[in-house]
Amino acid sequence: MDFFSEQDQARRRSGRLVLLFLIAVILMMAIIYVVAIIAWNFADEGQTTFVWWQPVIFALSVGGTAAVIIMGSLGRIASLSAGGPAVAEMVGAQRVDPGTTDPDERRLLNIVEEMALASGTPVPPVYVMEEKGINAFAAGYRYSDAVVGVTRGAMQRLTRDELQGVIAHEFSHILHGDMRLNIRLMGILYGILMISAIGSIMMRAIYLAGGRRRSSSRNNSDGAIYAIAAAGLVMYIIGYLGVFFGSMIKAAVSRQREFLADASAVQYTRNPDGIGGALKKLAGHHSRVEQADAQEASHFFFGPISGFGSALATHPPLQERIRRIDPQFQGERQATSTGTGGNSAAMAGMSSMAGNQPASAQSMLNSIGDPDARHMDMGIALLAGLPQHVHDASHDPYSARAVIHCLLLDEDPALVKKQWEHLQAHADRAVFAEVQRHAPAIMALPHVYRLPLVELSLPALRTMTRAQVEQFLSVVDLLIAADEQVSAYEYSLRHHLRLALDPEFARSVSGTAQAEDVRVLLHIVAALGNPTDATLAQAAFVTAAKEVGLSSSLQQYDSAMGHDWQAMDAALVRLAQVKPKSKRRIIAAAITAVSHNERVNRDEGDIIRAIALSLECPMPPLVVDEDVAA
Repeated sequence: MDFFSEQDQARRRSGRLVLLFLIAVILMMAIIYVVAIIAWNFADEGQTTFVWWQPVIFALSVGGTAAVIIMGSLGRIASLSAGGPAVAEMVGAQRVDPGTTDPDERRLLNIVEEMALASGTPVPPVYVMEEKGINAFAAGYRYSDAVVGVTRGAMQRLTRDELQGVIAHEFSHILHGDMRLNIRLMGILYGILMISAIGSIMMRAIYLAGGRRRSSSRNNSDGAIYAIAAAGLVMYIIGYLGVFFGSMIKAAVSRQREFLADASAVQYTRNPDGIGGALKKLAGHHSRVEQADAQEASHFFFGPISGFGSALATHPPLQERIRRIDPQFQGERQATSTGTGGNSAAMAGMSSMAGNQPASAQSMLNSIGDPDARHMDMGIALLAGLPQHVHDASHDPYSARAVIHCLLLDEDPALVKKQWEHLQAHADRAVFAEVQRHAPAIMALPHVYRLPLVELSLPALRTMTRAQVEQFLSVVDLLIAADEQVSAYEYSLRHHLRLALDPEFARSVSGTAQAEDVRVLLHIVAALGNPTDATLAQAAFVTAAKEVGLSSSLQQYDSAMGHDWQAMDAALVRLAQVKPKSKRRIIAAAITAVSHNERVNRDEGDIIRAIALSLECPMPPLVVDEDVAA
């Protein structure tokens, strides 16, 4: 499937969804106005004729309804501004310590890491819900704040292959833009529910006021109280009707996305028995979630969390989901025995990556947001090839900093001596000790492991305080500047860290994307592939510039321009705001530039992945010519 088309369709789905809810809200406003005007006519004892039009009532009822829904929706969305972690905490999930020694949690973390490496997305924090049902969820606004959550029941009852299928299903939601849509659904429904809450408050207030009046005296104006109470009751009912129909819209949208995620899980793992077996076990057991607040997020989950009827079901019938994966399924329910067997994908991944062929230009573009079983095997192989102490180090906040510092140590003895001096003078003492411990193993790793190791370290690095982040990034800058030049690998690593850890990085760039930003990007990429031949670099640049549609005035190659990494940073931040189809053209042009000489070197591979990551277009690990020759 085409990642960029899926992203465009996700934007259109959001637009259609807003339109449907807007129609529902307009109908609610009309009904509330009718109720309000009827109540006003009955409450005004001096009124002799029934008046249908009253501008003040219209403004108050329609404007008030709109204000309540908008403020309720925006308030709910704002409460979830932290993205995935906020949703996880709302449903009662607890974050798994990356350094956990619990076997079930360790297995879960490994599967999530494998899937993240295979897909090219940042490794998300992992959460566990203490629930007996078999279920899971993914939540967040974007890749950088996504989380994956799994119930204890799923961890204990599913085999590794089955759990891998469930995690692949959740990564499909991450890759296809479903998470942001799900949070918007929560916000809109919450705003509509506020109408019922206002109606309930009105009825309670009138009941209390009426009780006091009855205890003091009788008054003929009690009719006004009853009219307002009736209006409150109607608002209460209308609000819940709005939520009911809104939930039907939510269910219809969610059901289609579940089918796509199931199919994607099969594609990613090449193992229909994984996701299929998980669904069969779910049918034989259950997927209920007892946490009361989870109902609001029912559409985030792998399976239904309650027993609502088909009209409001956010998931397709289990039998239908299973038959789409296993057409021979006759309705038998799979036993829910536990176990860690069925590890066929893990065994496949243990094979060496030496058999992989260098990535072609078209395969690089096609792999974005659309990993397959080969990438899954590569993710497994990357983890399997890491020394255990290095893998463990990536999970600890202190050791993870040391891992990054080790990845920047140079092979040149004079230069690395200078870098060690920087570390001893500026790094935290505990971090420095960890660098000394892990440097030999990390420096010996093949290049293909390096950026994935950065990804593995990010969850631990994100737990640092602001002061720790600033100190850490300053040491990173010192290590990079030791030789007074910045390589493509060093730029890619630093850019990745700043995107993930520095909230001010993107905010410091102003303006909107311009054609000049594309020119800067392509200029640097073309120069990387031909560092000693300006003629070849110019040819690569012009070919790419024409492909992306730059004007002739922007197709002039400037050999003196060099590698302006600051301009590259600013260009990537601005280009991240363009539409998915434009991102496709930009990345395709960059790939054209690096593959112009029919070879892709490590610098080019690193910079292409950095570009894709910055544009929120996750690209799986690349095997370049040097990796195959090594």
